[in-house]
Amino acid sequence: MKKILFVLAALLCTTLCRAQSAEDKIREAVRYQMKIYPEMTLQDLYKSFFQDRFGPGHIISDTAAAEGYLRRELEQSSCFPGLPYEKTGFDGNFYRVNLGLIRDEIITADELLSALIRSANEYKPYTPEQWKAEWAIIDSVIAEMNLNLPDYATDRKRLNEYVAGGNYVMHHSERFSKFYDIHYRIIAKEIFMKEFYPRVKDL
Repeated sequence: MKKILFVLAALLCTTLCRAQSAEDKIREAVRYQMKIYPEMTLQDLYKSFFQDRFGPGHIISDTAAAEGYLRRELEQSSCFPGLPYEKTGFDGNFYRVNLGLIRDEIITADELLSALIRSANEYKPYTPEQWKAEWAIIDSVIAEMNLNLPDYATDRKRLNEYVAGGNYVMHHSERFSKFYDIHYRIIAKEIFMKEFYPRVKDL
């Protein structure tokens, strides 16, 4: 009996430790995002965590359209502020790759487009139910952090209702776009590390 209780206690400890580890990773990811983008809103934090689980799949329904959109964005943008690359969410399954790397001829548009399409096709995203459960945890951790985000209460109510309805895609807030105006594409970690990181690690 004592042996059984010991095993159960060990399993419980392991479960709790894992849960705590996940919460710590969430806090670390939030602090990282807030350090880079101090004017961001809850909606923008949501987007980073969402991208970590869904990648670019929701925007790659037509590869020709994706290519056209990328090239138009490059032609119409004269400035590419922000970091050359950054991790998404708390697991870093994907990286945001700044389009300025194309302008600076560090990578090509064709290389980025190829990586984008493969990132969408080779990664299995969360289901809406999985995302609903994970967002509940993320939302709880952010609430405990008392970040004083702009329009926090309104955004939180709207986001939670949105996710509860089985939705998950969300754009950056108008505030974020106004302050930062960053241009990027989402690339899977494995592809980014193998194909781009050796060229951008010292930037």
